[in-house]
Amino acid sequence: MAANQILPQESEAQRIGQRADKCFGANRPDAWRVHSLEGTDDAGLDFQVQIVDDSRYSAVFRVQLKGTESPTLSAGGDFYSIPLDRSTLNYYAKVTEPILLVLCDLSDKLVATKNCPCFYVWIHDELKRHRAAGKDSSGSDTLVVRVPVANRLDENVDLLPTLESQIRLHKTAAALDAMVEERLPSAAPDERIALLENLASGLSHYDSTLLTVVAAPITSPWPEAPKGTFAWKLNEVDRLLQTGSTNKASVILDSLTSELGQATTHEQAEYWFCVGRVAAWSGDSASAAQHYDKACGLTGDLPRYVSAWAETILSLLYDASGVNDLTVIKSRLTSDEPEVKTALARILAAEGDSAGAVGVLSSLDRALALPTLGIIASMQARHEDTIAICDEGLAQPELPFRHQQLFFILRARAKFFISMPEDVRNAGDYFIAAWSGPAALDARLLRSAWNDIVQAVTLMREAGWPSNVEFIADIWGATALMLGRADEAIGFAKEAAAARPHIESVQRTLELLAVNIEDYDSALAANERQPKSAEQQFRKIGILHQSKSHMKCLEAVEAGVDWLPQDHQLYPVSVALGVLSADRLLLSDRAAVLAKRLQDQPEWEDHYAVLKFFRASGNNVLGREAALKVLLDDFHRLKCPKAVALQLFYVLDASDEKQAADCVEVAEYIKKFQQLGLDGEFQLAQAYVTLRDWNALLSVADRAISKYDHVGRFYAIRALALDKLGLASEALTELRRIVNTGVADRLATDTYVHIVMRSGFVDEALELAERLVAAETERNRRLESLQLLFKLLQAKEPGSKRAMDVAWAMGQLVDRNDETAEGQFLGTFLTATAGPETGSDAARVTEFQQRLSDFFDKWPDSRILRRGFLPENAGGEELLTALKSVLGEPEAPNAEMLKIERQLSRGEMPVPFSWRPRLILRNVLDTGQLWEIGKRSSFDAHQYHLSMVVGEWHARTFLDGLRGIPLLDLTALFVVQDLQLFDVLFEVFPTVAISQALLLEIQERASPLSNSWAQVRYAALVRELNQRFDKIQQPISSMPAGETGPKAHLLSQDMSLLAKDDRYFVYSDDAAMRIFATGSEPTSRSFCTLDLLARADELGLLTPQQVGEKIGLLCAWRVAVVVTPRNLLASLPDEVGAARSVAQAVDVIWASPTCDAIFEGIWNVRKKYEEIASHVLQLLTTLVSDERNNIRTIAAIVGIWHLKARLRTELNQLSPVERLAVLVAQAATQEIIKQASGAKRLWEVYILVVELEFGNQMDEQKEREAVMTMGLTCARLDLLLKENGTETRHGDAMRVGLAKGTGDMERFNSAYAKAISAGRK
Repeated sequence: MAANQILPQESEAQRIGQRADKCFGANRPDAWRVHSLEGTDDAGLDFQVQIVDDSRYSAVFRVQLKGTESPTLSAGGDFYSIPLDRSTLNYYAKVTEPILLVLCDLSDKLVATKNCPCFYVWIHDELKRHRAAGKDSSGSDTLVVRVPVANRLDENVDLLPTLESQIRLHKTAAALDAMVEERLPSAAPDERIALLENLASGLSHYDSTLLTVVAAPITSPWPEAPKGTFAWKLNEVDRLLQTGSTNKASVILDSLTSELGQATTHEQAEYWFCVGRVAAWSGDSASAAQHYDKACGLTGDLPRYVSAWAETILSLLYDASGVNDLTVIKSRLTSDEPEVKTALARILAAEGDSAGAVGVLSSLDRALALPTLGIIASMQARHEDTIAICDEGLAQPELPFRHQQLFFILRARAKFFISMPEDVRNAGDYFIAAWSGPAALDARLLRSAWNDIVQAVTLMREAGWPSNVEFIADIWGATALMLGRADEAIGFAKEAAAARPHIESVQRTLELLAVNIEDYDSALAANERQPKSAEQQFRKIGILHQSKSHMKCLEAVEAGVDWLPQDHQLYPVSVALGVLSADRLLLSDRAAVLAKRLQDQPEWEDHYAVLKFFRASGNNVLGREAALKVLLDDFHRLKCPKAVALQLFYVLDASDEKQAADCVEVAEYIKKFQQLGLDGEFQLAQAYVTLRDWNALLSVADRAISKYDHVGRFYAIRALALDKLGLASEALTELRRIVNTGVADRLATDTYVHIVMRSGFVDEALELAERLVAAETERNRRLESLQLLFKLLQAKEPGSKRAMDVAWAMGQLVDRNDETAEGQFLGTFLTATAGPETGSDAARVTEFQQRLSDFFDKWPDSRILRRGFLPENAGGEELLTALKSVLGEPEAPNAEMLKIERQLSRGEMPVPFSWRPRLILRNVLDTGQLWEIGKRSSFDAHQYHLSMVVGEWHARTFLDGLRGIPLLDLTALFVVQDLQLFDVLFEVFPTVAISQALLLEIQERASPLSNSWAQVRYAALVRELNQRFDKIQQPISSMPAGETGPKAHLLSQDMSLLAKDDRYFVYSDDAAMRIFATGSEPTSRSFCTLDLLARADELGLLTPQQVGEKIGLLCAWRVAVVVTPRNLLASLPDEVGAARSVAQAVDVIWASPTCDAIFEGIWNVRKKYEEIASHVLQLLTTLVSDERNNIRTIAAIVGIWHLKARLRTELNQLSPVERLAVLVAQAATQEIIKQASGAKRLWEVYILVVELEFGNQMDEQKEREAVMTMGLTCARLDLLLKENGTETRHGDAMRVGLAKGTGDMERFNSAYAKAISAGRK
C-alpha cells in the first residue's frame, strides 16, 4: 500500500475513547447489562445500564464515560478533576434518571488497557455540590466535576442500594405530586409542579425543626413547632394577639430579645412584625410602622409585612379633608401578590384614584378583590354598591374570619347611613345621649343595620377587639340608642372599652350607652378616658348631675363657666344643671350666681324656663301644678322651643285627661325634629289611652314596633288598641303570640284575659293562668295570678272545690291589715263556698270565721264587706228591717211605672225590648227570659212581644245607602239564633260587630252562677259566637267608665254611641231600639232580620219558600213583622195552585202551620180593622197587578181575610159581600191596577170570593146580585168623595173590567145609577 495513499484517519480522541471502552468493559461488574447509546439522540450519554439482581432486572441508570491519559489529580490525591461544559451539566440537571460519570485513568503506558483503573461519581451529587457553593449561577462556561479516588469501579461494586434510594426519592416526589393533585384537583400539572417548587424553596427559609415536625407522626391538624422553641413562642404571641391579650404577648416578646441573634431571618422578621402589632394595638402607629419596616427589610418586603406597613403609614399620613400624595407607600407595593395589590388599591383609593384602584383589583380573583372593593365603595359613600359587594362577599364559601368581620362592618355602616336622612348622616351628630334619632328615618333598614352590627361586634369580640372596632363604634352606640337596645349592647361595649382604652369612639359609645341605662359609674369612667375637650366636659357635668354627685357637678360647672364655649348647645344646659345641684346642696348663693348668668342671656330664655320649673317643683312638691302651668305657658309664649318641648313632654301627666291632650300637642311638635324615643312612645301611648283615641294609639304602637320590635309591651299596646277598636280577633292573635313566647307583660295578660273571657275561650285562658301561677314567685304578682285563676274557674266550674282551694290560697297571701285586700278575700271565699262540690274543712272554717270576726271588729262600717244577720224569732217588720240592712232598700214600683206597664200590655207604647225586664216587667229577669216568654205568649200579651217593624217596611235593594259593618244587639242575635241564620248572616256579611259590653253581658248570663232562666240559651249563643270569633269585631264605645244606671239602659246607650261611628250601622230586631240608637230610623243606618232574609232570597242563599217559613216562625213567635206579597205567596203550599176551587185552596192554606202563623200574625181578629184593611188592600193590589199570579190563589188569600173579617163584631153594618166589594172597589182605583189593566182580574177575584161566601148555595142569581152589590158599593164610595155624585172614580174603575153590552155591565150600571140618584136626594 502506498504511503501517501489518502485514507480515513483515527483522531486522538477516538483512540482514547476506544481504550476507555475497553477499560470500562473490563472493570464493570458482571451484573451490569450495558447497552451502547452511540448513534441515538441521547446526547452526552454513552451507555444505559440495567442491573440484574437474582435474575431480575432491578434498576437502570445512564453512564457518561471519560478516558484520559493525563488525568488531573488533587494535591491530596483524593479526587480527579474533570472540566465539563456548563451546557452539558444543564442538560444532566434536566434528566430524571441517575447518571454515573466513569473516569478511566489510562496514564500508565506500562499497564494493559484492560487493567487500567476506573473511577465513578454520580453527576447529581456534583450538581448539588455546585448549587450549595453557589457556582451553579456563576458566569463560567465550564464546571469542574470531582471524581473521588475512593470510588474505584471493579466487578465487586454494588450500586443497587444507591439506585434504590434514588427510586424511593422519585417515588416520594410522585407521591407529593399525587397528594397535591388530590387536595387541589383543579390545579394543572404545571401548577402542581410550581407549588412543589415553591414548597421546596419556602421550606429552605425555615429552621430545620419544621422539617422534623412535619416528618413526625401527625398529632395535630397543623404542624406545630416544638414547645419552647423560638418559633413556638412566636406562634403563642400570634395566638394571644388574635384574642387581644397584648400584655401576655409583650411578656413573651421581651423574653425572646436575648434569643433574637440565633433566630432565622424569617423568625426575626416575624418577631418585629409581632412587636409592631403590639404597638398598633396600643395606638402607637408610628412605632408600629417602624417595626413593620424592620420585618420588611429582613424579608425583602414580604407581602404580609409590607401590607401592614402600608396600612399603618396610610393611617398616619391620610388627611380626609385634603389632597393625599402617598407615593412613599406606593413605591414599595410592587409585588404581584394579592395581599400587596389589595393594599395598593386602598392607597390609590385614598389618593382619590378610584379608577386606578379598581384597575389594580381587576387582575385579581373576584373573591380576593371584594373586601377592598367594599372599602373603596364605602370611602366614596356609594352605600348601595357597598351593600351589594358585602352581600356578594358574605355569600363566598370558606370566607376568612377577618373578611366576614369587614363585610359586616361595611354593610352595617352603609345600611345605617341610608336609613338616616341625608342632612344628619354625620355620625358625630349621634352622641348626645338623650337623642333618639332624626324625625325621618327608615326603621326597617336601621334594624337591618343593627343585625349586622351585632354580627360584627360578636366577631370582633371573638378576635379580642381588633382595631376595626373603631369603624363600628360610632354607629354601634347610636343605633342601640335609637332602637332601644342599650341594655343589650352595654356588656360588649364595656369589654371593648376595657380592651381598647385609647380608641376614643369606643369610649364615647360606652358613655352613651351607660348614661342611657343609668350606669353612671361606667359612663364617668368612659368619659375620663377620652381626650379632654369642651364637649367631653359638658357631658361629664351631665353625668355627675344625673348620678347625684351634686358637689362635683357644681364644682365642674363653676370651674368651666368662663372657659367653656358659650355658643355650644350644651353650655346653658350645664349651667342649669349646676344651679339644680347647688339647690340640692342648699347652696343658694352659688345657685343664684349661676342662675343669673342663665337669666341674663335672652337667647337662653328657653333653658331658663325649664330651670324655673324644676326649681319650683323641686322646692315645693305642692307647687308642681302651678309650675307646670307656667312651663306650658312659656312653651307657647316662646313659640315652642325644642329645649322646653323635650322637658315638658315628660313632666306632663299623661294619665290626666287635660295634660294628656297637652302631651299629644307637644309630642307632635317634637316629632318634627326628632324621634320620641322608647320612653317617649310609652308616654304618648298613655296619653292616647287617657283620651280614648284608639286609632291614634294603634298608630303609636305600629310606629314603635317598626323600631322597637323586641319590646313586648308595644305589641300589648297594639293588641289593646285593636281590641278597643273592636278588632278582637286580630288583637287575640297578637296576644297569643306574646303569651305563648312567655313574655311577662301585665297589660298583655289583662287584655288577653278580657278578650277570651267575653269571647268564651275560658279553657284557653285557664292554661295561661295556670302557667302564671306555677311560674310566679313574687308575692303580689302571684296573688294577681291566683285572682285571675279563680275568676276563670268560677266562669267554668262555679263553686268547684278547686275554685275554693284557689280562693283559700289567695287568703294566705293577702295583708290581713289591709281592709280592701282582706275584705276582697273574705268575699271571694264566700262566693267559692256556694258551689255543690265544697266540702267542710273544719280548720278552714274555724280560721275563716275568726278572720271574718276580726275584719268586722277592725272595720265595723266597711264598705268592702257588710255584716248581715237575721235575728232569731223575729217578727215580720223586724225581719224586713234586717234584710234591708244587708240587701239595701228595694225599689218599689211607682204609679208612673205601673202606667207604662199597662200601656205596654195594650200595645200602646213601643218600649225597647231589652228595657222591659226588671224595669217594667218586674217578674222578668233578663232579655233572654223575655224572649222565651214572648214566643209562647198570647196575641194580646203585647208587653212580651218583640216588634221587628213599626209602621211600614219595604224590601230594598241590598246595601241601599248602607255603609259599614252591622252592629248586632241581643234581639238580633236571639232571632238569628232561633231561625238558624248564623251561616246566612256571615255569608251576607263577612264581618259583623257585637259590642264588648254586650258580649260581657252574654257571658255573664251564660254562667251557671247567673241564675238566669235563659242560661242555656245564652250558653248556646256563646258557642255559636265562638265558632265565628274571627269574623266578629268587638267595638267599645266612648261611654265613660264610671257611668251608672240599669244595665239595659247602659247597653242601649253603648249601641247608640257606637252607631255614631261610621264604621257601623245598627242591626236590631227591635224597632224601638233602632229608633233609639239612630235618633230616627233612616234606612242607611239600620237593619233587621227581614232585610237579611230579603238579601238571602236575592243571593239564593235561601229559597223563597224557606224565607216564607222563617217569616212564619216569626209570626208564630208573636214578632211584629211585615209580610210582603212575595213572602206570602212563597209560604203557600204547592197544593194551593192545584186546588179546584177557592174553598179547597183555603182549606190547604189553613192546614199549613206556616201559613196559619203568618195569616194569624197579620190579620188577627184582635188587631184594629183599619190596620188590617189597609194591609189587605195593598196586598190585593200588588198580587192582582202581577199577571203571573194565579187568580184562584189570590182569591184564596183574600178569602182568608174575608173569613176572618166575618168574625169581627164591629163590622155588622156591612154584609160580608159588601165589605168584600169595598175592598175590591178601592183596589180598582189604585194606579198600578189601571196600568196593568187589572180591573178584569179584580172582578174574577171578587166573584170567586163571593162563591166562597155562599158555598154550595152559589148560583147565577147570587152572582148577578154580587154584580149589583158592587155597583151599589162603588156609588156609595164615590158619593163619599163628592156628595153631588159628580165623582165617578170607583164606578169608572170597576166598569173597565166588564165587557160592554153584557148583562153584568147593565146590572152594574143600573145599580150604580140608582144609588147615585138616591144619594143625591
